[in-house]
Amino acid sequence: MNHENEMFYFYRGSYMGGDLMYQIVNIDNKFVLKGRACNEFHWMKNIEFEIPEKEIEKLIKRLSPVLKWKRKYGVEYEVDDGYGWDIRFKYKDIRIKTGGYEKYPRDYCRVIKRLQRFIERLGAKYNEEYQKDGYKERIEL
Repeated sequence: MNHENEMFYFYRGSYMGGDLMYQIVNIDNKFVLKGRACNEFHWMKNIEFEIPEKEIEKLIKRLSPVLKWKRKYGVEYEVDDGYGWDIRFKYKDIRIKTGGYEKYPRDYCRVIKRLQRFIERLGAKYNEEYQKDGYKERIEL
């Protein structure tokens, strides 16, 4: 029986504008990166592939600015057509849990862009079925 533990979760999106989700799970000491994306018109191809543990260490560097972020960013009243985001990370002694709805830390765009590019490079490096043509669509979500 596989024992699956979520180590990393990243989500951003909106009800009408599409969404993007990346997740890394530890399944019996193997690190598996999963991804799902859709825009307002269609679901893009899901991704799932193994990555070596050394890539987790590199991910930590990309997440280091997130350690300074507040736990929650948001507005008083949420509506379903706004934009939300969520990041969770749990590895060794590092714990991150942050998210928001229509509010962001000052360096959000820069950090998320670097994080997303890093994950997409993992796809190109470790996944034989990686579709580079979907990269631009995923980055724009």
